[in-house]
Amino acid sequence: MDDEDLKRVLLQELEAVDFGNDLLSAAKQMAQKTERKVRRLLDTNGQRRNDPPRDEPPAEPHACNREAFCHLVKTRSEPGWRAAILEISKDGLCLLSSEELGPGQMMIVEEADVPPVNRKARLARVVHAQKLFGNWRAGCSLATELTDDELRELLLR
Repeated sequence: MDDEDLKRVLLQELEAVDFGNDLLSAAKQMAQKTERKVRRLLDTNGQRRNDPPRDEPPAEPHACNREAFCHLVKTRSEPGWRAAILEISKDGLCLLSSEELGPGQMMIVEEADVPPVNRKARLARVVHAQKLFGNWRAGCSLATELTDDELRELLLR
């Protein structure tokens, strides 16, 4: 992930913060919110610590044939790669990637078939991965759940 990708992710997070009267307070709120998301994604048990058990089933996956750009979070200097989004739901996606992926890896996923100005960088954690005919099929959890409108937009393009 380069500096521009990081700026884009942080700006998206800023849009969701209520600024109120104090910019420092808003920055702290954004940092806490981002830290919670990252901690949730790094928890390999699939359930956040201190969270009550889920009462509702996982979100329904939808077949999706979209291209994506992916960048591992830890390797800023490495170039990203293209992957196929096979399925998508409100809280996750399934990727087919030529790059080896493993559980716990954090990555930024962006739609490849959208002009760069309109791309949304999404933070994701690989939950499970398996080698499939020389490629890697990976189930990923999204840091921020998609809204109904975002999901509908991704499926209709």
